[in-house]
This record gives sequence, C-alpha cells and structure tokens, in this order.
Amino acid sequence: AAFFAAVPPSGNGGMTLRFMCRSPRRAWLITRGFALRTAASSAADARALFFDEQTRDEDLAAWLPKLAADSRVRLDLKHFNRNLPARAETDSQGRARWVAERGLPTLVCGAERDAVVDAEGVEEMGRFVGSTPLWLPTAHDVMLAAGWELGADALAEWARAACGGAAAYRGS
Repeated sequence: AAFFAAVPPSGNGGMTLRFMCRSPRRAWLITRGFALRTAASSAADARALFFDEQTRDEDLAAWLPKLAADSRVRLDLKHFNRNLPARAETDSQGRARWVAERGLPTLVCGAERDAVVDAEGVEEMGRFVGSTPLWLPTAHDVMLAAGWELGADALAEWARAACGGAAAYRGS
C-alpha cells in the first residue's frame, strides 16, 4: 500500500484546525479551493493548492479542465469521514490492522511544499501504516507537479523492493 500526500486516518479536521491557527489566509484558500471549487476554475488557486511556481503554465493549463471535470463530483464528507480508517482499527502498536495482519509493505510519501496535507498529517499516516515517511521536494500533486519524476522513481523503487527486486528501498 502506497500513500502520497494522503489524508491521515483521523481525517481533515485536525489539519483544518492547524491551518486555521497557522494561517487563516491559507485556510481560506483551501476552503475556497475545495468548497467553492475555485481550484478547478482558477489557475492561480490550482497552482497554490496542488502545484507550485515550478509547474509550467502550459502544464497547468492542460490540467485545469481535468480538475474542472473532477470537481463536478460531489463528495459526501459525512460519509467520507465515517469510512476513513478509524483509530479503533489498530493493533497494539497503533498500526492499521489490515497492514499488520497481512504483513503488507507500505510506503508513505509527503510533499515538502504541500499546501493541502500538512507534515503532521503525513506523520500520522506513517505511524498508522508503520512506515517512516519519505519526503519529496514537490508540491501536493506529487505525480503531476514539477519534480513528479521523484515520486514515480520512489514508487518504482519501493515496488521493486517490496516484490523482492534487486533495488534497495531507503524507507520502511
């Protein structure tokens, strides 16, 4: 199981509060971008939330219509939060039972320039699945933002190691 800039098992609530305390402006950008769906219609908001200044304008222009198409799908947050991996679903070490019981290899990657999932959220996900997070020098959309090759290489290297390949993975 591989997680890139993933919402932690406790959900968005803790991150939302941390963003509100650290930067009300950032909290408003996140709220506006997701709730009002401006990240799907404004290149500036999409760049601020998912990408960064290193992402080429032409790449962002190509992805904006795809973000707009995705934004037409409504997310039932109550249903979403009820179905997140609950902390009650942990073993004696606080790890997800479905990971521990199956002996699944895990990879957790955080983005150093993430504007949506904070470091505490990434660390929480790492503890939940028993993996030390690997930090990538990218923005939130790890597989599309500038530097996406780093995320793809980390995933490929981890998969080779998890499947018994010759490549040695640096994480857990």
